[in-house]
Amino acid sequence: MKMAFFQVLVSPTAAFERLRERGGWIVALLLVSALSVATTYLQWPLIEKEMLAQFEAQQQPLGAAEMDMVLQISRVTAWVTGAVMPAALMFFVGLLLFLLNMIVRGEGTYMQLSKVSLYSMIPGLLGGLLTTALAMAFDADSITDVMLNGGVLFSEKTGFLFTLVSSVLDPFGLWSLVLTVVGAAVMMRKSPKSVAFWIVGAWLLVRLGTSLFALIPAAPAA
Repeated sequence: MKMAFFQVLVSPTAAFERLRERGGWIVALLLVSALSVATTYLQWPLIEKEMLAQFEAQQQPLGAAEMDMVLQISRVTAWVTGAVMPAALMFFVGLLLFLLNMIVRGEGTYMQLSKVSLYSMIPGLLGGLLTTALAMAFDADSITDVMLNGGVLFSEKTGFLFTLVSSVLDPFGLWSLVLTVVGAAVMMRKSPKSVAFWIVGAWLLVRLGTSLFALIPAAPAA
């Protein structure tokens, strides 16, 4: 299991072939969840700093007790989300891949494709850890001050175009996408080209959809 965890990053086809025939997922899920929680924990000081700046910018700032309560709730929520989200994504994306498997008449099972979803998260989590480490090293005020994606091309770190380019031109996100295509092709016993059209198309639609939220006007300060 440990070997597959690292092998999938450098030799995905061989790793997914091994995982197709044998190999569980519980240990891998625990490792991915641990990485997710660690990233959230390390990012929290920057998140907290941004939240405090937003509180101070309000026309009627929160009192010290209210502010502390909001921060405490947000902290617990962030850590719980970091722990639970990998499992939720594993099984949800696995279900979507299984639906694709039926469309292309592949040979993959639901759990095989769920493992593809799980292992494909690793590059994104490594990217988050690296970005956080750089932000801490340079004493950044915000995560967006240290970006390893297309967001570095923008001086204004908000808006639809910034969000879209940041999510699409993300080397770690693209790495995860490649792993998903390769893994799905192996599990379904189909060529990468036959599944790439569907997976890449869905990937782009999700990023376009999430970027559209940037067009929603922010609520006026209280």
